[in-house]
Amino acid sequence: MVKCKIPVNKSGKHYEELVIVSHKEMLTIAKYDGDERIEVKTKDIPRLIDALIFIDTQENKFAE
Repeated sequence: MVKCKIPVNKSGKHYEELVIVSHKEMLTIAKYDGDERIEVKTKDIPRLIDALIFIDTQENKFAE
């Protein structure tokens, strides 16, 4: 099992944390103090990463 916490949405001293856990061929991404989560099979992680890179690329292409 691998766990990782990432601080996101920082505003002042407050920030949220995403918790990423990989366990038994499943990847779970959840808010630390929340009940929202997604689960992805580890074999689908490359497609998830590709989608995130695509979104980031598109946002940078059309920056406001």
